[in-house]
Amino acid sequence: MAYATGLVLLRGAPTTSSDPGIFLSVAARLLHGDRLYVDVYDNKGPLFYYSYAGALWVLGWRGPFLLDIVWLALAAAFSALLVRSIGGSRLLAAVAFALYPLILTGTWYYAGYSRLAIFSIIPLIGWLWLRRSFAWAGALVCAGMLFDLGLTLVLLSVPLALLALGVPDGKRRFQAGRAAAGLGAAAAVAIAFMAAVGELGGYVHTMIGNVAYSNNVLRDTAREGGITGHIHVAERLIPHFNEVRIVFLVVGALTVYSLARAWRARSLGATETILAAIFLSTSLTVSITLALTAAWGQHDQMLALPATWLVLFVLVRLQLIRWLVPRAAGMAAVIALGPVLLGGTIGGTLQLTKASGLSISSWHSPPLNNTAAALNRVRREQMPGLTRVTYTHLGRNDEEAQAAFLDDEFKLACPVFHQYMFTADLDGVLRCIREKRPRLILVTSTFVTLWSAPDRWNVFISQGERLLRDRYLLTLTRPDPIGPVQVWKLRSGAK
Repeated sequence: MAYATGLVLLRGAPTTSSDPGIFLSVAARLLHGDRLYVDVYDNKGPLFYYSYAGALWVLGWRGPFLLDIVWLALAAAFSALLVRSIGGSRLLAAVAFALYPLILTGTWYYAGYSRLAIFSIIPLIGWLWLRRSFAWAGALVCAGMLFDLGLTLVLLSVPLALLALGVPDGKRRFQAGRAAAGLGAAAAVAIAFMAAVGELGGYVHTMIGNVAYSNNVLRDTAREGGITGHIHVAERLIPHFNEVRIVFLVVGALTVYSLARAWRARSLGATETILAAIFLSTSLTVSITLALTAAWGQHDQMLALPATWLVLFVLVRLQLIRWLVPRAAGMAAVIALGPVLLGGTIGGTLQLTKASGLSISSWHSPPLNNTAAALNRVRREQMPGLTRVTYTHLGRNDEEAQAAFLDDEFKLACPVFHQYMFTADLDGVLRCIREKRPRLILVTSTFVTLWSAPDRWNVFISQGERLLRDRYLLTLTRPDPIGPVQVWKLRSGAK
């Protein structure tokens, strides 16, 4: 836990800016009783937001970022236990313990984002499988899918490798059946719960929309779409890409050779063989997932999984060297240089929720929430007698986690409170405002026409500006580092 805490405090930073602000606002609305995907919307999985809401409730706005400590502690502990369960040495387990969380918090790490939990439980899934807890492994796969359904293949990567090898001993059909039963039981519980709270229909609709999400992001941000476009995104955001590709190809060839030799010798349960199979399985599933979904820098974080198994496999091969000095020198070089080459350093992407150098000052800095301050001021000064004030937001992800800092009297009127060039139903955003007539509308600086944007975005902006002029009155303008924050109030008698 101490190691995980150090990584998060030194390599991450809490923020109300950009996507984390959206996450905090959704979580805050859940704590106020709103239904996910119905009353408040984002396209992430339900377990991500339930965990976010719990951490926000217990620890305040920094809580969801501190939750990363738990995820990294799980990643460290169970990667080491998994290595020990396949017969790895204590040294190999220690390397796994230190290396996997280190690479997870490398160049692609953003504190408080949605995918860290998934990558952290993958070693636990493998460890449960090796302990013959197949149903629990399946249930945990389901939990990961409820964080991000798009990472299902990656969640299955370790069990698939173990199934292919026949590890542990037993009938593979029975093992797969038990895992499927566990997954099905967990899914049934999740479906029943979401149906009971009225979120199931919204969840299904959101997941269907997510099928085209990544490609729409590339298309509407003037980038190449399709598989080629996703691959180019992943390549551009991987530090030392050419060197990394060569290393993966060389080690991949070695793992194939190791597996072929083990198959001929009927020794598929050896440590080296299992490491080889897991490396190949994670590399394949990660490659397929990136080729279908990569759109943002944090998506490359999944590379930490095969990168870790690559280093462990190379170390096992080096342990076969008979001479002590070359063996020790080679292992030391791999341990030292592996994380640097494979993404264990900070840099290469935007510094949004990364620490600026080795500093923990951001963890006790006050949050930026000019948006909430503006809305609260208008309500207190102009609507002091109202116990319920409906509102919404026009703009992208610059709303600074407003819902986490608003007075209890506020109620979100329209679920899609953050809009982008790739938002599927921009017309629905304005239609909701016309129908629900929120008393206040928060407008941030990203609600603006863009010359590089698709026509539908600029049409949305022009229609939204007309709606504001016709039905609302600009009541407050507040300065903000990234642009002015405006609050518009519904005119008396506006229809």
